[in-house]
Amino acid sequence: MPLEFRRRQQQKQDRISSEYTSNSIVDGIVNLHESVFNTISGILSSLLDRLPIEPNIFREMTYEAAISYFVNERPSDPRVKKGAMVLQSHTKGKLFIQFFLDAENQIVCSSKGNPFGRQVIVQKIDEELLETFGQENLVIIE
Repeated sequence: MPLEFRRRQQQKQDRISSEYTSNSIVDGIVNLHESVFNTISGILSSLLDRLPIEPNIFREMTYEAAISYFVNERPSDPRVKKGAMVLQSHTKGKLFIQFFLDAENQIVCSSKGNPFGRQVIVQKIDEELLETFGQENLVIIE
């Protein structure tokens, strides 16, 4: 990543972290290696039908709204250590998936076996969030 991009990301993370102080998971953003992506993708595809999908199509998903979801909707499950975001094509725009991971990058599920997270169909992704994804489909928030 270019140094300027990293600096801007850190400034934005610092701003968001200062706004959301309770158990903030916004300590860093890490793009995963392909092998970890493949592992999570395989597990996620088998759990997708149990991951809630928001009924309304969002006009835009912003970086700040995405990070706020992880802070505000973080489950109280002590296994949760990270958040993950996946961006996929969808006939109505983009499918934006957010879920929570443990320290071993495994998807954390409730006692009923449902993953903690959501799926959102969005028409537009803001520039800051697109920059965060770069050329990747998966971003981990630590």
